[in-house]
Amino acid sequence: MKVIISIFMIFLFFGCGNSSDKDIDFVQIPDEYPPKKINLPLCDESNSRVLFIKNMKDWENINDKKKTIFCVEAGNYQAKVIEIKNTSGTKNNPRYIILNNKNNSHPAKLDAKELANVNLRFENSNYWIIDRMSAMNSKNTPMLFLHSSNNIINRHFIDNFYKGIIIRDLSHNNTIQNSRIQNMSELGRKDDLTCILLHPRDNQTEIKNTQIINNELHNCNDGFQALWRNGIDVNYEGLVLYANDISVDSSLYTNCNGSKNPNGECSYSENAIDIKMGSNNVNNKIIIKKNNLWGFRKADTTNSNLADAGAAIVVHYGVKNLQISENTIFNSTIGIISVDKENASYAMLDSQISDNFISNILKYPLIVNEAFNILISKNIIINSPNEKWLTLDESKNISIQNNKIVNSIEEIAYKSSSDVREENNLFYENEKDANLSDKSFVTNKFSNRVKISP
Repeated sequence: MKVIISIFMIFLFFGCGNSSDKDIDFVQIPDEYPPKKINLPLCDESNSRVLFIKNMKDWENINDKKKTIFCVEAGNYQAKVIEIKNTSGTKNNPRYIILNNKNNSHPAKLDAKELANVNLRFENSNYWIIDRMSAMNSKNTPMLFLHSSNNIINRHFIDNFYKGIIIRDLSHNNTIQNSRIQNMSELGRKDDLTCILLHPRDNQTEIKNTQIINNELHNCNDGFQALWRNGIDVNYEGLVLYANDISVDSSLYTNCNGSKNPNGECSYSENAIDIKMGSNNVNNKIIIKKNNLWGFRKADTTNSNLADAGAAIVVHYGVKNLQISENTIFNSTIGIISVDKENASYAMLDSQISDNFISNILKYPLIVNEAFNILISKNIIINSPNEKWLTLDESKNISIQNNKIVNSIEEIAYKSSSDVREENNLFYENEKDANLSDKSFVTNKFSNRVKISP
């Protein structure tokens, strides 16, 4: 792929806090699911609702009902996990945890000495806004939600960590936006951990309306995973992954036998997005849209708990009512795959894969196995000539229409599939003939911007 330093500025989303406009970070605004607008309160000493946090002892007052604005000075507060329990704001009057460092820069831009490093655990606590917190070199879970809803993590920064953010147990309507999570430890990746994880436990079978918007997840094992429960129908309705950049680079690649190799065919990592189980509400589907996903390789199983073929997006264990659309996927072993129904009767059901740009795939651009009632439409498969552009196995009622296949193998691989309809799919030898639009984008939005052309 081509990498060019970007010299232009793109537009802002953030509400402002106690700083001037000149300090605000500028990022591109996602259109369909824009980040939630936040107007941060001032860290005003005359406001009785404000508590300034300067040391670990100050955190003991985090559940004080009389305080609603917690202004955190830079420092390392990771001596123990901060527990926020049975303490909630309201929709109109949320509670705030905000960095108080006299500027409004994204923490991914700041020096380590300017960060507030803290691990937070929310239990039965709703309507919190957490802005510009960090977790560097964390050995604990940086952020955990239990039975906690309507919270917003905004402009978070996590670097060099073992495990990522976890949302559990009937926690609904939570948003993670405008955040940078990078460099999961090798041990965390080998242990098959995740940067952002939805994790239902026991009989807690719903985590609804989670929004993951405009984040950067780099060098994780899985960037995002919605976990399954064996024998339990988990409902992830309303899950949205929109306008995220999720990637791994060659520093994670190996020779498939445990030795690092920047040109290796394997990696100590798995997927960008791993969906296990779906939405039980056809009117509130899971949406995976307008994400940029790249760099994924077959998982190196040597001395690890990993097992994956190297897909950017993997769907399995019974996922229904899923929309995968308008994503840019490139430089990966597999683009999108549905596979492995496990104890369900399908891997993917009543779903669509549409309008995706899938480029420079090392093996399989699209694999749709054990899937039923699927629309595959208006995708562009380009410069992926090593395997047939679409593989179908044990699938039924598949509509394949209006796709563009460019410099890739034209045939579809069928096996044990029925009721497959092909219509108006077009094939081109080169990009010029296909009349394709430019898919370049800017990543590292929160630090040193880089333009990438997939």
